[in-house]
Amino acid sequence: LWKKCIKVLAFVLRLTPGSLFRRKDFSTEEKLLTEQWVWRLCQKHHFLVDYEKLRNKFSIDRSKLDLYNPFFDESTGLIKSETRLRLSDLPEEIKISIILPNDCPLVSKYIMDLHCLHQHAKTGYLHALIRQHFVLPKARQFVKKTIRKCVTRRCVPPRPLEQQEAPLPGLRIDNPMPFRNVAVDLFGPMFVKHVCVDDDCPHKQQRKVFVALFTCFHS
Repeated sequence: LWKKCIKVLAFVLRLTPGSLFRRKDFSTEEKLLTEQWVWRLCQKHHFLVDYEKLRNKFSIDRSKLDLYNPFFDESTGLIKSETRLRLSDLPEEIKISIILPNDCPLVSKYIMDLHCLHQHAKTGYLHALIRQHFVLPKARQFVKKTIRKCVTRRCVPPRPLEQQEAPLPGLRIDNPMPFRNVAVDLFGPMFVKHVCVDDDCPHKQQRKVFVALFTCFHS
């Protein structure tokens, strides 16, 4: 669903003046630029004050984004986070990740698409995938909340029934001496194997047995 939305938006953006992809096949570059346009839209809607300050090279003290060491990337027009991995050989999108809001329906649709694409992956795996490209405040809670809305059968494990247990019978409580009251379970037959170090052992290597299991009600 996410890929279809991006493709539709890409064809809509072709109608804007100065489009570089008019009368061309849909490519990976066009998909990437369209996704960047979507993330810019999310940031402007949810981080408008911080977006304008960072674009004009002002500080954003006392902002909730200040925790992620943000800066404005003029090449993409996006607010990004400079992580502590900037001196590593990892890909650039991991070292410098895009900051996204955790209450945006577009981000929720992107997470749901990842969830379905990776065979209905759970919270931990999706969180690791998202951190490869994005910084999302309270990501685990938002991912968990999003995938709960998946309507695929058996995607989210069912909640067990919470029922009131019946009171214990008197014979399990009164006079609690070991093996004063017992239960007996019978099962079988089972085949057991006899292992012996003697070559001339008279016992059979395999024999049939029945089991009587006595369980104490108290101990």
